[in-house]
Amino acid sequence: MGRATSFEVKRVVDAAKTAGSTVTAVLTLQAVGLDKTLRFNAVVTITVDGTPTDYTLCSTSTGSVKRYSEADAAVKEISKILPSSTGSYTVQVEVGSLLDVNPPANLVNAQTAEKVKLTAKLTGIDASIAKAAAELALMVGWDSGNSLQVARFGEATARKNALEAYKAAVVARIAELP
Repeated sequence: MGRATSFEVKRVVDAAKTAGSTVTAVLTLQAVGLDKTLRFNAVVTITVDGTPTDYTLCSTSTGSVKRYSEADAAVKEISKILPSSTGSYTVQVEVGSLLDVNPPANLVNAQTAEKVKLTAKLTGIDASIAKAAAELALMVGWDSGNSLQVARFGEATARKNALEAYKAAVVARIAELP
């Protein structure tokens, strides 16, 4: 169909549901512009009994294509168009080459700089691991305490484990660098 307000799309969805049709929606966020601030157009694909139609959401006051700076605003809009009984929505994000990173001009210098940066980062990681370990040390018996203690102990353990895995990944990357 092209450009439509969310009100118009909701009317199409409501009419199809009233007629007993099967209706699904997929939200596609398409990056616009040339900078990396990631603003999106929202295209809602409404499929009625197997026939898809794309609607680019537009403003109710100007008719211009709506721009979203955050994905959650677009998801909230689609939830008004087609409420989900499961709370799940299919969202696709298309950024094209917008987020591609230019390769460094001097790979040796880039790898040396990466190694220095990662080595410096280890100090902060070690401090975070030590803080998490100290917190766990104060939680003696919480692994079998009341439900709130068990939950907090589990979260603290998961944080410490995630930090240790992060450190292992950083150490492995440093070892790969010349």
